[in-house]
Amino acid sequence: MLTLVTPPDVFPVSLAEAKAQLSIQVTTVHDAMINRMIAAVTAKLDGEAGILGRVLVTQEWKLTLDCFPTEIVVPLPPLQSVEEITYVDAAGDEQTLATDKYTVLGIAGSKRARIVPAYGKSWPTPRDFAESVTVSFTAGYGDDEDAVPEPLRAAILLHVGHLFENRESTIVDDRTAFSVEETPFGFDDLIAPYRLWGFGS
Repeated sequence: MLTLVTPPDVFPVSLAEAKAQLSIQVTTVHDAMINRMIAAVTAKLDGEAGILGRVLVTQEWKLTLDCFPTEIVVPLPPLQSVEEITYVDAAGDEQTLATDKYTVLGIAGSKRARIVPAYGKSWPTPRDFAESVTVSFTAGYGDDEDAVPEPLRAAILLHVGHLFENRESTIVDDRTAFSVEETPFGFDDLIAPYRLWGFGS
C-alpha cells in the first residue's frame, strides 16, 4: 500500500506561467479557476493515481508490505532517497533496518528503483502479519517547478489552456456537431516518453 506523507510544496507550473500561456496579464478574476485547473491536470499525471506512474515535484511517501520480498520495487520514480526501512519483529516491536543491511539501486533514474539486501546480507524475518514492513522514501524531479522536464510542464500548460478555453465536455462545431479535435503533437505526445506502462518498467 502506498501512502502520501508530505505532498509537494508547489505545482509543476505556476499560476503566472499558466496566465502567460492564456495571455492573461493583469486581471486576477480567473486566478482561482486557473489554480483549480492546474491542480486537476497535475493530479491526472502525478502520484499513485496519475497516468504517468511517477511523481513530479518532491514529495514523501510510505510503501507498506506484508513481508520482505527478494527485492523491493520502489514505485513512483524518480527516487531521490530512501529515508528508512522499518519492520515489526516477531515480538511485535518496530525495528529500523540499518542502512548497511541494504542497497538502493536506480536512484534518480527514470525507471522504478529497487532495494536489495547488501552483499552478503539477508532480509530479517518480520512478524507474519499484514503491513509488517514499511519503506519511507522521497521521490520527484526536484523541489520546484523548474526541475520538472519541460515536455511535462508544456503538457500541463497545454491542457490547462484547453480546459480554460473549453469549459464543457463537448465542443459544438458548425460543421460537425459534438466534434473534439486532438491537438497535433499535443498532450499525449508530450507525456508519452515519461509514462511507465508495466510494473517492471
